[in-house]
Amino acid sequence: MLHIQSSFRHSQKLEDDLRMLGTKIKQHENNLYHLNSEKSKLDDSILHLQVTIGKSDSSSKATIGDMDNPNPTNDEEVNKQILQHEKSAAGILCQLRIHHGAQASHLTLTKDVVGIVATLGKVEDDILSRLFSEYLGVETMLAIVCRTYEEGRC
Repeated sequence: MLHIQSSFRHSQKLEDDLRMLGTKIKQHENNLYHLNSEKSKLDDSILHLQVTIGKSDSSSKATIGDMDNPNPTNDEEVNKQILQHEKSAAGILCQLRIHHGAQASHLTLTKDVVGIVATLGKVEDDILSRLFSEYLGVETMLAIVCRTYEEGRC
């Protein structure tokens, strides 16, 4: 009988210890969840601050031009940067417009062309402009915008 009572007390102690460990594990899980939540909020705040001061660590630092002036401020500078991509459709269109002026828009291949994304997508803020061009990337910034889908396929 003594042996049974001793085994029973020992078993109850083990169960109590197990419950206590389960409670501690649950507290640690809750703390971990809370800390991960706080980390996520801090990461968002850091990113927001980096964007605000213009130092976003974007993995695709794609701009059309050279790194000396990644944010051209006028159409002439944008056109110069587009012309650096002379074998792209945007580069060819830009050359046509420079060499043929207003007549270029009357050519069959260019009559439904609205423009080049880099010249159409403008914002007044330099930081937003840089982020916009980084987000879109060089390929998209050099895309030709057409009035119709059929014209774009040509």
